[in-house]
Amino acid sequence: MLYLTHAQLPTSTRHALKCDFIEPGIDSLVLGKQSTIEVYGIKPDGLKLLHLAKVFDVVEHINSYKKPNDSTATLLVLTTDLNLFTLRFCPRSATIITTASISLHQIVLHALNGILHVIPLVPGCLSKSKHLDPVLSKRKKANVPTGFANQNKNLHPSYNDPDGEIYRSFQLRLNEVNVHALNFATLPASHPPILLIVYSNHLGDRVLRSRKLDLQAAHCEQELFRSYSCRDPVTGLIIPFSLPGHGDDSDPANEGAILIGEECAELVRFGSPESSASNTKGKTKATGSTISGIPRKQPAEQGVMTGPAIKLPLGQYTCFCKLDEVPNCWILGDVYGNIIFLVLRQSKTGAPLLRYFDAGHVPSPEALVYIPSGFVFWPRTLPEVITTFPNLAPISDFCVTEDRKSLVNQIVTCSGAYRDGSLRVIKHGIGMCESGSLEVGGVQRLWALRSATQVQSVEDFDDRLVLSCADCTRFLALNEDGTIEEVEQFNGFEANTPTILAGNILDGSHSNSRYSVQSITGAAHGATRCAVSLKRQVVVLRVQDGAFVEEGSCELLNDISSLAIDPNENFVAAAQWVTNCVEIISISTSSSICRVNTDSDFMVNSLVMTNFERTESDDCRLLIGLGDGKMINVALGPNGQLVDEESSRTTTLGIRPVEFVSMKKTTGAFVWANSDQPSLIDRIPNNGRFVHTPVTVQSGWVTSTTALHAKFFQDSIVMASNNEIRIGKLNMSEKMNAVKISLGSEQPRRIAHSKDMKAYGVVCIRSELDQEAGTLDRIGSFKVFDDETFQCKHVLLNCFASIQNQGRRKVSIAAIKLGSDMVEHFVVGTGLIKTSEAEAKTGRILAFRDINPNRDNVTTNRDFRLTNVGRLSGSVGGIGGLPNGMFVASANAFVHAFALKGGLERSLRDYNVMQVGEERMVDEAEGEFRLLDTWGGGFVSQTVVTDGTKVLVGDLYKSVVLLEFDLKHLELVVKARDFSAMSVRPIGTISEREFIASDSDFNLFTVQYRNNSTSPGSDGNSDRAAQHRVFDRRDELVDYDHDSEDSGDEDDEQDDSQINPQISSPGPFMGEEEILTQAGAFHLGENTNHFRSGSLVPSFIESSLIGHTKLIFVTSTGGIGLVAKIRSKKKTNLLARFQSDLSKISNSVGNLGHSAMLGYEAGRSRESDEKMMALKAEESQSKPNDDDTQRQETVEDEAHEDQSMTLAPIATSAVFDGQAPLADLSSKFNQVLDCLADLNRLH
Repeated sequence: MLYLTHAQLPTSTRHALKCDFIEPGIDSLVLGKQSTIEVYGIKPDGLKLLHLAKVFDVVEHINSYKKPNDSTATLLVLTTDLNLFTLRFCPRSATIITTASISLHQIVLHALNGILHVIPLVPGCLSKSKHLDPVLSKRKKANVPTGFANQNKNLHPSYNDPDGEIYRSFQLRLNEVNVHALNFATLPASHPPILLIVYSNHLGDRVLRSRKLDLQAAHCEQELFRSYSCRDPVTGLIIPFSLPGHGDDSDPANEGAILIGEECAELVRFGSPESSASNTKGKTKATGSTISGIPRKQPAEQGVMTGPAIKLPLGQYTCFCKLDEVPNCWILGDVYGNIIFLVLRQSKTGAPLLRYFDAGHVPSPEALVYIPSGFVFWPRTLPEVITTFPNLAPISDFCVTEDRKSLVNQIVTCSGAYRDGSLRVIKHGIGMCESGSLEVGGVQRLWALRSATQVQSVEDFDDRLVLSCADCTRFLALNEDGTIEEVEQFNGFEANTPTILAGNILDGSHSNSRYSVQSITGAAHGATRCAVSLKRQVVVLRVQDGAFVEEGSCELLNDISSLAIDPNENFVAAAQWVTNCVEIISISTSSSICRVNTDSDFMVNSLVMTNFERTESDDCRLLIGLGDGKMINVALGPNGQLVDEESSRTTTLGIRPVEFVSMKKTTGAFVWANSDQPSLIDRIPNNGRFVHTPVTVQSGWVTSTTALHAKFFQDSIVMASNNEIRIGKLNMSEKMNAVKISLGSEQPRRIAHSKDMKAYGVVCIRSELDQEAGTLDRIGSFKVFDDETFQCKHVLLNCFASIQNQGRRKVSIAAIKLGSDMVEHFVVGTGLIKTSEAEAKTGRILAFRDINPNRDNVTTNRDFRLTNVGRLSGSVGGIGGLPNGMFVASANAFVHAFALKGGLERSLRDYNVMQVGEERMVDEAEGEFRLLDTWGGGFVSQTVVTDGTKVLVGDLYKSVVLLEFDLKHLELVVKARDFSAMSVRPIGTISEREFIASDSDFNLFTVQYRNNSTSPGSDGNSDRAAQHRVFDRRDELVDYDHDSEDSGDEDDEQDDSQINPQISSPGPFMGEEEILTQAGAFHLGENTNHFRSGSLVPSFIESSLIGHTKLIFVTSTGGIGLVAKIRSKKKTNLLARFQSDLSKISNSVGNLGHSAMLGYEAGRSRESDEKMMALKAEESQSKPNDDDTQRQETVEDEAHEDQSMTLAPIATSAVFDGQAPLADLSSKFNQVLDCLADLNRLH
């Protein structure tokens, strides 16, 4: 069973709106992401995250409304699985609650059946006719919310049923098809709601039509005006407006709409709504005839009055927002990043005038929301940056490499689109928002202190930095204005000798004076006491009346390497050199209480005793940092004795010696651990588990760190490296640190990394829109970046002749060693699909390399050139390397094997070159490629992944096919295939016989080998249900002995050969194909782009965990996930049963179940499949956010007390394995928490 999780949740924002959701009259910003809803407070200095709600589905749309008697707004949310629910903010619990929910499932396609779902917000409009559907959730019909009318009149002030109108909605038939835009007309409250629709008629023209929503008769057949043909053939936005009148002489037609197309904006005005309403109502009474209870369609008595039309800059306008402070002024944004102001004014003659003004260019916005004080939010970057939010979407490709400077794994993604193309360098760990840096070399230790002058201030701030070097001590003064200067002396410190310890302690006489303590060999200090080590002797001192007073001393058998004092200052921990053990010494009796044996050959480098300023769990924890990068965590009781000798845990933090630094922040205390990669160690309040959060640094090795709370640098940290010190704040809200390498208008599409050339090869496409001529050109280029500095070393333009013309383009890239000398090349595949062609007919394969062989000389300039070109029929979808300098490439329905011409042995020189279609490989550079073999059993071979001689092919209609390249006969042989007809593009290799793929329904599934005893049907499809039954029976045969697993103490490790012993390994081809049987599947809900081998954490850390990362995947919404294999069979079964039981009772906002979200989606239905264990990042990470500890909880409304209220997966009220609650199974529950904490370190 596999473990799958998100290391980085999707970052793309799909919806944004502004409403008074939290406090009455105070607007909040609501963002809708893939599966989360975030609420931000609008502050003068930016945006602050207030609440976050998890949704167990994909958010399709969000809107807000406010009922007459409500003080705050309500959110109406629709998901892709047709779940509709309302959310309110509860001031009592300070959480987001679900006030109503309903399922809108249907049998036919909801996007084509023409059903309009209308929710009345004014109680007086509720219909009593038979068209009202009070039990809509039982009928499973499609209901799509489209908008809300502005109704201010409250006909029934006593009516205040919370969100009950969602159960009394209307189903109205909408005759228009191919609808492109919907909005409500801005009319007086006395007029019925008018829905404005822009749709395409049978001729393909865009037509504006109006529909009156008659809630009493439950129909929308009447029209306000006759249909109007739009001037712009691609009109896609409707902006309603209402202009104030000018007295008796003014034009009564003051209401209308602005229609936005690609090239123009036109203004249309409606007739008098009062006269139109009376005329239509009278005609209805006169006719009175109905067909099947539905009134006949009444013709409109008037048409629209066309106004002026202005020409706009060419663009695809997708969003707009109104400026609250400027009447009749809107901001429009298009996908290319063009922003314009649209202003509507009324002239002296009464006719409205429409104008626009250019507002510049920004990254492509998804939505626009006006924020007071002249700011506008959209889910990218502001023109004048006030607050930024990281967004990796869309991720088109990525690669996993190792940072040569810090030896930490990193992910380099191709992100952005249009004007915001970039490479993102992502490292596992939180980042630091840097405030400043100083070039100071040789710093071994540093401390932040408060001088005596700062004691008299209202709040004590640090104003000195003490830097201990190899032969001296330096002092830096921190001024109030943020400047830093070096001083020669500070409070009696000796500048010509290094400092072992420096800190502030309180005077025992409770005076306000503070004194700095300096030791010689080793020391540790607390709030009022300090401990000093003099070889084998430990001396405890305290300050009284401005002088040191000795409280006691204790002499050990060996020299002391490290000291620590517990937070209550009752005990001292002393580590010894020879035995590498830790003695716990009582301060009151000056005697040893107990001994902690490390059982390690490495010295104890650092000690710390802490309770993290909490008392929920044990009193004190002793953290022991060893010289080999490991940490031992020991629990101590109130008397200083070991709580449980078996409770100590050993954790790998790196391979360098560990050094601890205790730090404090506004929300609590934590421990900073320095090793290969710095880590933050914290404890979860509700269960006492420890969390190890890596910290990403950009300055190489960190020699020392200290907390800093200066007046200008509050809640900051100071890090010292070899040649500089950095001051900044930790970004605790993000687990992945991303650095942006902007490419401007260049859009990176594919990337590959070459270890030999120490460079990244990036394929970019630049879109150039000529707004005057109305043409869009796409130009391709190949760029080479240094893998350490990310400087662009080479740009090769106009090398993609095949993608210069109009049409869809395909590109692929891989770093492959070619030829007999095995020189690494960047191999790029291109292709062009013209608009008049069903599939691509032309494609090329290009090879680039650094022709300068001198790679040892750093100053040598690199020279990348195009060395080989090959032409073939079809667009190259994927490229993969083979042994002996060969490679494969997929093009249309074929997979070709290539080698460099002249790069093979003599026996291959007489090999006949096979033709590809009617074209032959031609020389266009220094060399060409030799075609070795072609496999043509696919439909559209989207991607290929190679592992040695094995070639895995993902097909558009034929799922997954496994090929093997025969090195002896130089041919591609089919080894196994999945006969299910699924559209597959991204594929990955988990093991020799287990593979993973993603289909077009956003599912992830795995396939394994199964012997083909019977041939599949002639139609090429197999019964997937039968395959499930076969696999289920096989699971029973290879069960991991659930009943007897607890009888033994040995926890056997599992490998790939133990997964299915009845499945034979792929050996030599025996003339009979094998079947790839689906092993597990679940619904991810995101478009997965690529799978890559690699890990987020270093190998020496991953080797100590229970899981091993097999693959990393990225999604188009900016998510990053991983697929891992759990080594222990017992822990796999334990976690699988825990997830199965927990999924049955876990609900998110909207009363959405967790198990339904993960169900495998087949067509329009969801099937439960538990062969794959999938946990989201926030599910496996049980530590709540510091800013809002209640964000992960789901609190139901009091009206739904009969339903089970479920907390987030950190709750302990779940039923485990069908037995008693987890509180009665503390042993198993603790094992689950330990496993989750261990797996959480993978991401």
